[in-house]
Amino acid sequence: MGGSVANLLSAFVGIILLLAFVVIFIRTQSPWILGALIAEAVTLAMRLGFGLAMQNEAIRDIYLAVWQLAGLAMAVCLLAYAINLPPLRRNEQ
Repeated sequence: MGGSVANLLSAFVGIILLLAFVVIFIRTQSPWILGALIAEAVTLAMRLGFGLAMQNEAIRDIYLAVWQLAGLAMAVCLLAYAINLPPLRRNEQ
């Protein structure tokens, strides 16, 4: 029971991240956010297919490597977006 709740919560977090990236991309048109969105979509797909992949020893290691690389790509794209944001302007009076 606990494992299925954890899996549902994990998938739910992935869906929320995807929605957040979609909203940010619509507002900014940033290629970094688009990259993060695509990488998170891959990560979510990997998370949903985890049970099937673990049954096949031939693809297990490749599957886990791709899953981790997608997560890394999402994090790098998000960091690059943050670095490229213009500085916050403060109102001087």
